[in-house]
Amino acid sequence: MRFALLFAALPLLAQTSAKPLLQKAPGDPVTLRIFATSLPDRAPLELRWEVIYPAQLMDREGDEAGPAAVDSGKMLECKPNKEYSFVCVLAGGKKPIADGQIAVFHFRVRPDATPGKVTLRVQSASARQKDDTEAALKSTESVFIIATR
Repeated sequence: MRFALLFAALPLLAQTSAKPLLQKAPGDPVTLRIFATSLPDRAPLELRWEVIYPAQLMDREGDEAGPAAVDSGKMLECKPNKEYSFVCVLAGGKKPIADGQIAVFHFRVRPDATPGKVTLRVQSASARQKDDTEAALKSTESVFIIATR
């Protein structure tokens, strides 16, 4: 493999052994942050991925390129794929994508959402380098709990 790219979903939603899962109530906002890290001299020019979310529990409210993407001159374009997913492309310009936060997605827990565990998944990710080669990247997910008020 020519480079390693890490998608780490959301520090807010990340699960660690020392902390319990983040809890959200119906009506609360949820933010999913995507980060990228590349090996030296192997930063990609373009990234593609799909975000899967529980559309019956959450509404998608918007998305934006993160600071690392903006600093690299990249634009984020996301289009619905299915009623519960959307596909994103981060591309533009000739500079490689810098390490750091590359995308931010805003959701809101629906007022009628049932309590329980929720998974947001980033999958089908790929990276294109300046030599026009592409590589598949690992999927990742983030979990939180919808609790009652």
